[in-house]
Amino acid sequence: MSDVDAAADRETDVVVVGAGLAGLTAARWLDGRDVDVRVLDARPQVGGRLRSREVDGVVVDLGTQWVGPGQRHLRRLAADLGCEQVRQRAEGDALRYDGNGTHRGKTAIDSLPLPARLNLGAAVRLLDRRSGEVPLEAPHRAPDATAWDETTLATWRDGALRTRRARALFDAAVRSSFGSEPADLSYLSVLFAVRAAGGFERLTGLDGRPRTRIAGGVQTLADRMAADLSGRVHTDSPVRAIAHDEDGVVVRTDDESVAARHVVVATAASRVACLDFDPHLPARRAALSRRPPHGAVVTCVATYEVPFWRPDLSGDVLDEEGPVCRTRDVSPLDGERGVLVGQLFGNAARRWSERTRSERRSMVLDRFAEYFGDRAVEATGYTDVAWPNVPWSGGCCGAAFPPGILTTVGEALREPVGRVHWAGAETATRWPGHMDGGVQAGKRAAAELVGRLRTD
Repeated sequence: MSDVDAAADRETDVVVVGAGLAGLTAARWLDGRDVDVRVLDARPQVGGRLRSREVDGVVVDLGTQWVGPGQRHLRRLAADLGCEQVRQRAEGDALRYDGNGTHRGKTAIDSLPLPARLNLGAAVRLLDRRSGEVPLEAPHRAPDATAWDETTLATWRDGALRTRRARALFDAAVRSSFGSEPADLSYLSVLFAVRAAGGFERLTGLDGRPRTRIAGGVQTLADRMAADLSGRVHTDSPVRAIAHDEDGVVVRTDDESVAARHVVVATAASRVACLDFDPHLPARRAALSRRPPHGAVVTCVATYEVPFWRPDLSGDVLDEEGPVCRTRDVSPLDGERGVLVGQLFGNAARRWSERTRSERRSMVLDRFAEYFGDRAVEATGYTDVAWPNVPWSGGCCGAAFPPGILTTVGEALREPVGRVHWAGAETATRWPGHMDGGVQAGKRAAAELVGRLRTD
């Protein structure tokens, strides 16, 4: 027994803090290798930023929800768990709204005036090319890392995009991917995200390629992993403190203390700062806990008797003016009911998270009517989640890295602190901040631990 675990109520090999995709993946991977594990989460349910709910007889997702091209870790997990993946409908035209009305095209980019489309295309190609210079394991080692990290994405945008319409669409696409404004993001962090996703259009969903969703709601992934862990996942158990030394750790909640050989912290980056570490985290790791805020998202879902926008429209709308930035058709496969999900991001999400649900409903349905006509106000059901208000979350998109973080303290992002390991989705090297990134980060942390457990 080490000094830190002398008074612990329970003992295990590894404690995992957080029952989102990253934490549950790490626990499941460890359990499969005969490692005793205990998962603790402050929320009343598993899943983290996954949130599925029945509305008007239809199961809808109110958090992160789409499975994109190239997200192999997430697809493999869904297959392993027996979760059916259903194709996101892509037939029909997409819409771009610019305050003066809607404009149709196969994708939002296709609906731009030619000068703006050419300007945006050139800027995206430059982003993609430069992103290839960013090492996925160490973005701070890119050739121009310091200069890029000191530059905001907005500053780069102003130099690369000369037309107002190209800038407006670019900003909307960025908000919908990061939940943040271009002025709040390091240019280097965006290059890293672009490289990690395989291109700007793939990252932002502007490529027009169909996504998939999880039948029965994306929360099914978390529920099935928790069920497989049979009693080792404990909700309503907020971790308050982690004591650690060279021999072990003790993790303390309101109700118990658990001694372990190692701990995996798989919470949102902004939540790490709420944990009391003894001894304190090193300065670089502590800075990472304080500075990258989570993106701000409000997800709003409206149900209809039928998907009346079909077949001419796909239901995909990119709104350059907001406050509803991105809208998609998430109707059931049989098409007997219509469901639209609209999302607010960044500054708009923060503003509207302070309003009542009734006020948000009125605003969202009015906005849908701008896109699809007056029938859009005749919703049969409505619900939403303002993620900035959700306890223990603080946001829904991944961590948004402001200028000066990656090159000064970013090297500590995945580096263990003694027996404290990190598995938040922002620690991934593929699709960081997304579901696929959470699965990859959980696997990486678990593999890291297995190697150390063998030598303890």
